[in-house]
Amino acid sequence: MAITVERSFVVGTPAATVTLYLAATDQIAVRPQGSGSLITYRAILRFNGVFRLAEPLLRSSFDELADAVQVRLTQVLHALPARGTVK
Repeated sequence: MAITVERSFVVGTPAATVTLYLAATDQIAVRPQGSGSLITYRAILRFNGVFRLAEPLLRSSFDELADAVQVRLTQVLHALPARGTVK
């Protein structure tokens, strides 16, 4: 008998992660896919105050960071042992 579980959660809330410059929320969703899982990670950034005017300039730096996080997160998740195995 197969059990399917879908989980979605938010790490942080805008109220907890608001700074003078930035509001940030991380969203992580884990869904079954085939014999494994599909993990969706979203970092939502909103610039505050006058920093909204600089968003076009700042966005490229955050996009580069997001690309690096995607690569590293994939490496870490693929290094985890498969369910039911001992490492």
